[in-house]
Order: sequence, then structure tokens, then C-alpha cells
Amino acid sequence: MSTNYAVMRNHHVQLSELHARECELDRRLSQEISTALAHFGPSILALDGTDPLNGDFIALYYQLALRRIGQFNQRISERTSYLNSSKAVQDTLRLTGVRTALQSDLGASLDHGNACEKEALAQQISMALLHLMVCSNSLQHQLTELVSALEAWMNAKTVSAKQVVSHNQLDSHKPA
Repeated sequence: MSTNYAVMRNHHVQLSELHARECELDRRLSQEISTALAHFGPSILALDGTDPLNGDFIALYYQLALRRIGQFNQRISERTSYLNSSKAVQDTLRLTGVRTALQSDLGASLDHGNACEKEALAQQISMALLHLMVCSNSLQHQLTELVSALEAWMNAKTVSAKQVVSHNQLDSHKPA
């Protein structure tokens, strides 16, 4: 792959556009997760667990929270896959010599058997949502680091090219 300045700039522009898009997606997802955090835990804790009807509402809130957590998980997974399959990320990983693709640790799950008390349910939901927020932020941070790595690589290539040009100019001024 050619590493001339125009090609490097093009990679940087593409990756920067992807980064800007990812920052916006991360911001929106963080807001949605924050909204879910403010809703599900407090809603469960506000219900009286001794009332059978409230017990049904607690189960319903828990199922809704599970569904929402699954949606957030899928969105982060799709973002990770999209970024890793993008030409801008692949080219940047190749150019900079980074061998590890962008990653999200989405392995955390809720412990369905241990959450009988409403406090435990609310805590598990909050922990799962916070974990997803961390995963989303981590993905955005990894992309920021990749942009920085490309910029450092570009700067190193530019300095190296200037040194070669300056050595060539010095050689051309020597008497033959």
C-alpha cells in the first residue's frame, strides 16, 4: 500500500469521520443508558415487594430491563463489528502495525437465579447497565487511540521523509 502524503491524509480523514460518528453514537447511547439507569432500578425499589400485584410489576420491570439491556448489548456489538469491518479502521490497523482489532467485553450477564429480592434485582440491572456504558465508552476510547496512533505514524513518516530530503539536498551541494 502506498504511503504517500495524500494517501495518509485520506486515511486520516476517513478515520476522523468515523470517529466523529462514533462519538455521537456513544453520546446518544450513554444518554439512553443513563435514562434506563434512572428508570428501572428506582421503579423496582419503589414497589412494595410484599404485595402480590407489585411482585408482578417487579417481574415486569425486570423483564423490560432485560430486554433493554439486550438491545444496548446488540447495539454495542453491531458498532464494534461495523468499526472493525470498515476500510478506514482496517487500513489504519495495517498502516500502524496494530494487531488487535477494536474490542468490547460484552460478556457480563445478569444472574437470574440469585435475584429474588427487589434490591438485588435493581442492583443487578444497574450493574449491567453501567457495564454496558463502560463498554460503549471503551469502544469510543479505542477508536480515539487509533486516530492518535495514525497521527503519530503520519508525523513519524513526515519527519522521516523530511530527513531524507534534507540529506539528499546536502549530498547535492557536495563538490564532485
